Amino acid sequence: MRNFLLVVILFLNILILNSTNLKSNTIFEVTLPTIVVTAENKDLKIKQLVDSINKIDIKNLRTITFNFDTSIIFNYLPALKSKKLRNYQLKNYNAIVKMKPVWDYLELKYDIPNFISISFWIEETGYGKSRLFQNHNNLGGIKSRTEKGSFKAKDDHGDELCFFRTYNLLLKGIDDWAKVLLQDRYMNKITKPDNYENWIKAYKRGGYWSSDQGVYNRIKHIKDLNLDKL
Repeated sequence: MRNFLLVVILFLNILILNSTNLKSNTIFEVTLPTIVVTAENKDLKIKQLVDSINKIDIKNLRTITFNFDTSIIFNYLPALKSKKLRNYQLKNYNAIVKMKPVWDYLELKYDIPNFISISFWIEETGYGKSRLFQNHNNLGGIKSRTEKGSFKAKDDHGDELCFFRTYNLLLKGIDDWAKVLLQDRYMNKITKPDNYENWIKAYKRGGYWSSDQGVYNRIKHIKDLNLDKL
């Protein structure tokens, strides 16, 4: 009788053990990520972003309708949820949201953080309002050394005529801007890749702009909109 009980107990233990393993395996299979990031997946995503970029109407980025759904802005920029926004602010932030494929493209293809691309774009184009951006697809005030493929306009100080590059496609302007942002004279000065203030100051040290105001403005945009959390 005693041996029979031992056999029964042993059998029950085996059943419990197998049941536990089965449950454990089931949970593991459910929680294990099924998507494997590959070069092919990345290329496909970039292609999808390019298609979206080609559909952006940059001259109407700030256009909003009477019954505009503000949740579109708040979902992308949660830091604004607690703020009462004026009409011009809604237009500004709506422009950022419409440009989302551009920010995602720059981050995925070139590893340029959103807090850099968005804060710089705000400063360079005034939330997409500048003639340089709307008429010439120039996102970063990129200058040209020659008159060919460029147009004349006053620089930031308003006291000198310069040649600025013009692009027939927004995507070309984006790619060219990325190359400027990734120049060694800026990248080599970044000592804390996870610190957005370090990034901004590295661009100033590299000569992207000369004034401390340029540093202050970009950092303020990042803080106000929590761009480092995107």
